[in-house]
Amino acid sequence: MEAEPSLGSDVVGFPGVGHNAPGLKLEWLERHPARPEVNREVVNDCAKLMIPRLVARRISRDLGILDSAKMAFMRLEADYPERTFVSE
Repeated sequence: MEAEPSLGSDVVGFPGVGHNAPGLKLEWLERHPARPEVNREVVNDCAKLMIPRLVARRISRDLGILDSAKMAFMRLEADYPERTFVSE
């Protein structure tokens, strides 16, 4: 039966085995290759879904944020009267 990784292990999968046993660690790592690299597109998609939820949660807790946003847009309009990006 293979040793399972545990949080209390000094070397992953080998409880009680210290860092003085590099051969055992290497064997375990060879049999259990590292996970593939994180897919950045998946992470970005998750973030895009989370951000509006976090904003909505924050607004529901503090409606004063809306007033702050309105003031910020008013300042932008005053600073850039010839630009349309604020009203758009």
